[in-house]
Amino acid sequence: MGVTMDVVTLGETMVLFTPGSFSRKFGGDETNVAIGVTRLGHQTGWISKVGKDVWKSIAFLYSW
Repeated sequence: MGVTMDVVTLGETMVLFTPGSFSRKFGGDETNVAIGVTRLGHQTGWISKVGKDVWKSIAFLYSW
C-alpha cells in the first residue's frame, strides 16, 4: 500500500548562495546523495525538520 523507497536520507538541506546572486539551489550531504540516487533511477525519500526561516520554507516547497 505504501511507497517503497530504495534510499531514505535523514538530515538537513541547505540553500546554496553564490557571490553576487542568489540561485535556488539546495545542497547538503543528505540532499546531494538523494539527488544523485534519484538521477540513477531509484526512488528516494528525505526526512528532516523544516525550520521556521524563509530559506527552509523555500527548500520545503521546492522538494514537493
